[in-house]
Amino acid sequence: MWGKRGRVTERLVRQFVRPRARLCALASPRPRRMIATARLKLRKFVAADVPRVAAICSDYAVSSMCRVVPHPYTEADAINFVKEICTAMDSLVLAIVSLADNKLIGCISLEDFRPDFTGSSPGGTVANLGYYLAVEAWGFGYATEAASAVIDHAFRSRGLSAIESGYWAENARSAGVQAKLGLLPVRREPL
Repeated sequence: MWGKRGRVTERLVRQFVRPRARLCALASPRPRRMIATARLKLRKFVAADVPRVAAICSDYAVSSMCRVVPHPYTEADAINFVKEICTAMDSLVLAIVSLADNKLIGCISLEDFRPDFTGSSPGGTVANLGYYLAVEAWGFGYATEAASAVIDHAFRSRGLSAIESGYWAENARSAGVQAKLGLLPVRREPL
């Protein structure tokens, strides 16, 4: 089948399973304030982020690599994203902000929290990891840094047993991020 970029493609899915000895379960998947790393802060989206979200996602290089970001992407799409998607109770959707200049550079999310019936971590909970970065932030390790922090938070606070994430077959950068995070290939999804 034809992909977003007009050529045959497939989505590859990887999974990271947390060792059972380190599982713990608390009530909320949301951080109390924010998650900080050496170069980033991961915080809730606010209304003032709408123009920057629209600017990032309207770039076809970004939207073409995302499963659910439409193109063209408008400010109305960004308003809906910040008001509706980012506040969903069953997800954790955070802005990725550079500490160097306090600029919004992307988004990281854990969504679709569900029981694991696949056998990879029976009795546990699985969530889907998603992320995107502004083109000018590509190649600096920000996606890996943000994802590592969110995964660590989720395993500590939510008691997750596994994380899944996918990428388009032609997206070598995302494949690299997921490999660095320790996600292992589990299936291919023809589109």
